[in-house]
Amino acid sequence: MEAALRLYELPICGRSHSVERLAVRTKNQQKIVFEENKDIQALNKYKTTLTARFDLNKKDEFTRKVKYSNILKYYDFNKDKIWVRRIRTQRYPTIGRLGVVHPKDSERYHLKLILNRIKCAASFEDLRTYKRHTYDTYRDTTIAMELVNNDMFIYKTFDEACTIMMPFQLCDYLATY
Repeated sequence: MEAALRLYELPICGRSHSVERLAVRTKNQQKIVFEENKDIQALNKYKTTLTARFDLNKKDEFTRKVKYSNILKYYDFNKDKIWVRRIRTQRYPTIGRLGVVHPKDSERYHLKLILNRIKCAASFEDLRTYKRHTYDTYRDTTIAMELVNNDMFIYKTFDEACTIMMPFQLCDYLATY
């Protein structure tokens, strides 16, 4: 392939979009790094892209109109773990990607389905709320929202896995589905 590109004087490498992974974790699955004798500080300061998005939705009216996966078009997640508005568009845009979640991890899988649909959640409870009713689990919420009422969501999951995963990962994924 490289020889063909060189023969036709086409660029061998270049820069296009950058891809950032966005967190898909339930309230009790947040990753926190503890340092010795600083337990409470670690709990208060650590934020993922999702929990920082909740804070941003409480403050900024504009973000309530943007899906979680599209937030990187308008905001950067900086080293202080907060979303900062982009001043201008990038030459090479950043794409937000919610990682592949195996359907056997039921709560995270259904959380991801909800995150792909909802725009203006300000907490984990808001994600479990549909038509003014708060459900106990994300699975119950997706059933109420009719996101899993037919087999189409399974096909979308497999399509996503095929575009993101390497072949060996895809074999493991399909074997354990």
